[in-house]
Amino acid sequence: MPRCILIVGGGIAGLTASIALAKYLAQSEPDLRISVYESRLEQSIGRSLTPAAQHYLNQLGILHELDRQGEYSGIEVDEINIFSLLSGRSMGPLKFADENGCGRCVLRNALFRACLAVTRKYTQISVVFKKKLASASTTGEKVTLHFNDGTMVIGDLLLGCDGVHSTVRTQLIDPDNHSEYSGVSFIQSLANANRATLPTQFDQTAIHLTRHGSLLTSYYNASHQIMFVAAIMPVNDFIVEQYRKLASSVQDDEMLKLTQMALRYQVRSKFGVSAFSWIREWIDKSDLPGGEAGKMVSRSGFAAGGRCTCNAAARESAAYAIEDAVTILARGGDRSLSDLFLEY
Repeated sequence: MPRCILIVGGGIAGLTASIALAKYLAQSEPDLRISVYESRLEQSIGRSLTPAAQHYLNQLGILHELDRQGEYSGIEVDEINIFSLLSGRSMGPLKFADENGCGRCVLRNALFRACLAVTRKYTQISVVFKKKLASASTTGEKVTLHFNDGTMVIGDLLLGCDGVHSTVRTQLIDPDNHSEYSGVSFIQSLANANRATLPTQFDQTAIHLTRHGSLLTSYYNASHQIMFVAAIMPVNDFIVEQYRKLASSVQDDEMLKLTQMALRYQVRSKFGVSAFSWIREWIDKSDLPGGEAGKMVSRSGFAAGGRCTCNAAARESAAYAIEDAVTILARGGDRSLSDLFLEY
């Protein structure tokens, strides 16, 4: 059983995985050490939690910490309203609740703070920020990570929880799998209600459909002061690649602003003409924009989390990834990692 676990990515998947592993493996592995490395200092945008996801977060003690955040603890969602963007006609609700309760819409920052608070209760877990992975390699049963600041660490097991453009997956687990842009982008942002004057026609969450794509809008607090806006639509690959390069490098602020304006124009051109007059106003006043499947397992590491498994639509992939990892590792005993990964 691995005693030194390295987790690249300190987002929701990385932190919840560290908590689950510490909670269920600490007794059988008294020398267990879990190190989480995150390149950024904060998390952005929003997240929808199904009843199943909330069940697992509750078992880990995260929901208790989230509920302590008051206005920022999110809102319950029992259904998602579906509308025609052009006619305004209701196309019926999509249930977002089951026998275990309702779903919840919550800001990622709030959920991140709740997860971080729980990690601090475990001496086995350390979380390090401003650690951007440069390269990863394996030697025998060990995995070595090199970071951009020149430091390195060696561990027994690596979890890649570093998002849709996972460095762990592309460098170590499946380097021959190159992602290709599908032509469709998920452009997301948050907007503050005090920027807008027109009322909306929904109370929780709504999807507005058109032949050009779909526009997802969701409130994230009870006072309806914060709205999540996401456009799922075709976008020119040159604009997408240009934005990714500018956003991830030392920024040319003027060029980045021009690229954002180009994206906003594309969103407005596809969703601005609508039966709902408030939509164009929210598009204009949102800070747009704020997202590949492949091999997930290697000899000493695997990728986990909603974006890595490309199951964002179901919003349950993070919960299932946590359950799978904990169940398999907890019953693994002294079995080799290669055998455990084969089972995974």
